[in-house]
Amino acid sequence: ILNIFRIPHVDLGLYQFADNISAIFHIGSSSILYVMVPHYMEKLSSKNISIEEFSKKFFSLFIKWFFVLVFYLLVVFIIVNYLFCEYIDSMYFVVALAFQKYLLLFLFIPTVILTTFSKEFIAIKCYFFAVLLLISFQYLIASCFTDAIFYMPLISICAIFFLLFMLSRFYVCGKFDVA
Repeated sequence: ILNIFRIPHVDLGLYQFADNISAIFHIGSSSILYVMVPHYMEKLSSKNISIEEFSKKFFSLFIKWFFVLVFYLLVVFIIVNYLFCEYIDSMYFVVALAFQKYLLLFLFIPTVILTTFSKEFIAIKCYFFAVLLLISFQYLIASCFTDAIFYMPLISICAIFFLLFMLSRFYVCGKFDVA
């Protein structure tokens, strides 16, 4: 999407650098979660753990994982500050995109629950709607502001919160039936 808009190459480069740095955190964290998925899907489907217990367990894990993110960002800041001084201006993007990718990890909770109970279509509809909304907002912002690239991570963060809200309401509000 960023290539469609007239974004200065310097800003685009800083954004890409920050996206790559934040992707390291996300890929590492996602890999750890990926290893846990079969175990917890089995526990959920056999009712050895309730949806509420599963949600609380991983929500508390993700809250604790925030400190890992902060430590990661401190290490990145030190490395960029001393080894890649020309990229110091990318730190806003690094923090915003890392936080965005941290929030994406929370999607693990409703996605595993919905997949375990064969309700993937609910997740697909929510993802489709959120992506459509996200692209529309990003296009609107990019066409109205010359410094639109600075708003892109914030729009994505809002879209992730919206998506989490949409997915979680299916099992928090009783609209999700596992029987």
